Order: sequence, then structure tokens, then C-alpha cells
Amino acid sequence: MNLITLMRRYSIRLRMMGAIAVVIALLGMVGATGLWGMQRNTALNDYFVDHVFGERVGLSRLRLALADTSRFEKDMVIQYESPEQMSLASLRWENSRKEVQKQISLMLDGEEDEDNAVLRNMEKDLALYAAAVEPVIAQIQAGGYDSATVANRMLAKAQEQYGGLLRQLDQIEKLIEAEADATQAEVREVNQRTLIFFALAVAFAALVVVPTTLANMLSICRPLKEAQQLAGAISAGDLSKPVNTGGQDEVTALLRALLQMQGSLAGIVTQVRSATDSINTA
Repeated sequence: MNLITLMRRYSIRLRMMGAIAVVIALLGMVGATGLWGMQRNTALNDYFVDHVFGERVGLSRLRLALADTSRFEKDMVIQYESPEQMSLASLRWENSRKEVQKQISLMLDGEEDEDNAVLRNMEKDLALYAAAVEPVIAQIQAGGYDSATVANRMLAKAQEQYGGLLRQLDQIEKLIEAEADATQAEVREVNQRTLIFFALAVAFAALVVVPTTLANMLSICRPLKEAQQLAGAISAGDLSKPVNTGGQDEVTALLRALLQMQGSLAGIVTQVRSATDSINTA
């Protein structure tokens, strides 16, 4: 049983309603594919803006605060012989150190990722750095060193800790860059996957809609043409033309009605001929 024969077992009305339902379902499938891609892209973009970009901004602020800490540390040594300026530099150093701690805490908030472990190590190293600087500050303020050169030499351990903080900053920057690259790669992958799914959905829709639409068209047009030919044959006096009445749709009902009309006319013609022959014989 081919598709056209199968369709003619159902009414045209039912076939049209079925075609509408199929088209709506296929459109929903295509639309769902596009919607999934859009939602996934939106989620990745939001993640990039809220997390990756936010971490980049936080890293910049952390680097700036750490640079200020080093600068004010040097200012304390430079202002060794000026207690007033030295106290001001000490206050600025303390504020910048607190800003470093604040930025580390802000970057630790939110989603747990690889750079958080490095940030926690930075917290520990920052405390060690501060512990190495504070006694030197106290000695400078008390005039415990002969010169700024000696004071600077006493900060060697603190400067070593500071170098470790800078290396950890570079490590965090690499992790953030890797995370950004991974997010962008995932965006490209989602875009490619969406295009593939969308193309497959459109191709599937075309494979379903085109053949069934053509079959439905032929299941209507062919019997209609047969009905037209049958009506033409009847009008021309041909009451013996055969026609296929297989099916249960509206066009089949029309063909059966035409065949009944053909049979009735044939019967009338037969009766007229019989009556004419009887008169001629009499």
C-alpha cells in the first residue's frame, strides 16, 4: 500500500488537520532547537560577563593595590629621616595592604574555581608579608636603624614575600585567561552545534513535509481529474467508462455518486431503447 492509497482511506478534512498538526510540530522542533542555542549562548555570555570579566576587573584592582603597597613601602624607607612623611607613608601602606586583602576576599566570593586556591595562598603570603614589614616599620619610627639603606636591607624578607605575591598574581592571570578561552571555545562549540541541529531539524522537516504534501496533493488531484473525465464522458454519452473508487474520502464519495448517475443513465437509456424496439416491432 503506497502513501497515496493510505491517505485516501481518510477524509480530506482529517488529512488537512493532520498536515497542520505535523507542520506545527515540526516548526516547534525547529524553534526549540534555535531557542536552546540562544538560551545556551545567553547563559555563556552572562557567565563570561559576570564571572570571567568580573575576575579580570578584580585582578586589575588587586594588581593596582599590590603595586601601591610596594610603592608606599619604598616611601617609608625614602622618608626615613622625616617622621611626619614616614608616618603618612606608613598609613598609606596599611590602607593599600587592607585594599589587597579586600580585593582577594571579593575575588574569593562566588563560584569556586581553580584560581581560588591561589587566592587563598595569597592571603597567607600577604599575612607573612605584613608580618615581615611591620617590625621594620616600628624600628624605622623608633629610629632604630642608622640609615635608610639599613632599613631597606631589613625589608629583604618582606620583599621576597612580595615577589611571591606577584608570581601568584601572574598565575591567577593565566588561570583567568584560560577560563576565558575555554568559555569562548564553548560559545563557538554551542554555535556550531546549534547550526548543525538547526540544519538537521530543517532537513527532517523538509523530508516529512515535502513528500507528504505531494502525496496529499496527488491523492486529491488525481481522483478529481478522474471525476472530471467521468463527468465529461457522461456528458458525451459514454456511459461505460470505468473509474477507481477505492478510498473513503470526499473525492471517492463524489466518484461513487457519478458512477451511480452513470448507472442510472445507462438504465434509462436501456429502458428507452427497449421501449423503442417494442414500438418498432409492433
